Amino acid sequence: MGLVVESPPGAGFSTDIVDAINGANAPTALNPMATMADIPVVPGPELTADELAAINGANAPTALNPVATMNDMPVVPGPELTADELAAINGANAPTALNPMATMNDISNIGYRTEVLIAEGFSTDFVQGIRARGQRIIDPSEWPGIVSFTVRYMLLCSKPGITTRALLYNLTDNETVSDSILTHTGDTNYAVVEHSLQIGVAPGEFRPTAKMYEVRLEVSAGGVDATDIATLTQASLLVTGV
Repeated sequence: MGLVVESPPGAGFSTDIVDAINGANAPTALNPMATMADIPVVPGPELTADELAAINGANAPTALNPVATMNDMPVVPGPELTADELAAINGANAPTALNPMATMNDISNIGYRTEVLIAEGFSTDFVQGIRARGQRIIDPSEWPGIVSFTVRYMLLCSKPGITTRALLYNLTDNETVSDSILTHTGDTNYAVVEHSLQIGVAPGEFRPTAKMYEVRLEVSAGGVDATDIATLTQASLLVTGV
């Protein structure tokens, strides 16, 4: 049955400490987290009512016992779940101050935002034409919940009047992602341009499964020679979970 400290307590032990030790080794319905080491090795008739209540409580999840695992419930959750079992599942997926053990997957519904770098720091000129950089596999299914994707470029023109164009190219399917074609025209200041991507399987859509992508850059208008330069400082994918 584990360590039991005799009362009156010995030297150095207060009454509260003794009660705490004995309480930890005396599982009850209110203390279902006691381990098997705290009860007889072979459960049987020698178990007390409190010990049986503790075992039954640990295996009967409720809204007040959301720590119970799926192993404590039917193998395939469905109509056979009781109200208490459903409450336990819902409680585990609704983190509160009383349930700080919920994982990030359990709180995905609160929303998140992350930025995935695709390419950075390259240029091309009117004579060189299209240049590519930043081959990367992107799989939208890796992010939990309902997710939206936005492509963002930081672009620079070397002269007023020329146009810098960037786009995301799907190397796996050999096609341009239509919504990713963005431009910056006119001045010599960096410009941040972005656009949301339509997820789908039609040609030109951002695919819902893993694909290899790269960023392509060019001087698309207004250029006459190699002094007309398009620069991409950074290309990234903004991932937003809702």
